[in-house]
Amino acid sequence: PSESLRISFEMFSSHLDCYIEVGYISVSDNYISKRLQFSYKEKEDHYPKIISGTILNVPKLLGCVLENNVKDHFQFPDVLKDVF
Repeated sequence: PSESLRISFEMFSSHLDCYIEVGYISVSDNYISKRLQFSYKEKEDHYPKIISGTILNVPKLLGCVLENNVKDHFQFPDVLKDVF
């Protein structure tokens, strides 16, 4: 009930034949701040909103990129050729 917005980033996994969440960003209203009694004061008390999440889960992203690149034989994707 505390999340007011959630954005999810997904990639297709050919091995599992479904979409895998590789990252997300979540915005929570002041629900958590009120429970923790975390506030700031301008003219009156205000409870801040919280932005949290995992923008990129690297192991899941690499797994999806590598398994979607298998054709007849394995080769590094063009994106990763400069890295390796």
